[in-house]
Amino acid sequence: MTLLYAILGILSAGPMTGYQLVKHFSSSAGWLWETSHPQIYEALKRLERMGWVMGRREVRTGRLRTVYALTPAGLEALLNWIAAPVEFERFRDRSLVQALFLDMCSDEAARQFFERYRDYYRVRQQQWAERARLVRERLHPVLQQRLLSRDPSEHDRIVTLKVHVFEGLAQRAALEVQWAEKGLALLDKLRSASATGPARSKRALECK
Repeated sequence: MTLLYAILGILSAGPMTGYQLVKHFSSSAGWLWETSHPQIYEALKRLERMGWVMGRREVRTGRLRTVYALTPAGLEALLNWIAAPVEFERFRDRSLVQALFLDMCSDEAARQFFERYRDYYRVRQQQWAERARLVRERLHPVLQQRLLSRDPSEHDRIVTLKVHVFEGLAQRAALEVQWAEKGLALLDKLRSASATGPARSKRALECK
């Protein structure tokens, strides 16, 4: 259901074609809820059947296209969902399950794990920070469309709360980078400590 509400949230900025919706989703809510284009179109059709979105045929850029808009019922559903208590999903993280058993692998395999983990979250950190900047400077097209439909007295609040989300994600990514770097440092420390100690088991050394 989250995808449905994410689409409603984007359409709350204003009417748009299916193509525009997919494009804007990828560069806004899609940063937080990754999905495929076919899933977005299928969700849009479902919302239309539910009466939360209405499509009408209009001529845009010289062609007849379907433009989708939020209905009053859709807006009410969106606002109720936003205001509802958060339902946290069960925590699952494959990478951390792998990390839990790194002691069974060689130092080289463990090091490669932490390096990939660090590099992945470094990229994510940069992406979140850049997205926060685009929102803060009011350069994002969906945000610009949203601000046009809202009272100017609300603009600072809108921008501040959205920036807070992306800054928080950048901070979380930075913590993941620090965790991976600490893991690499721990491997170095353990290697030094075991240099004069007993040899590790063959099983651990050969783990891939």
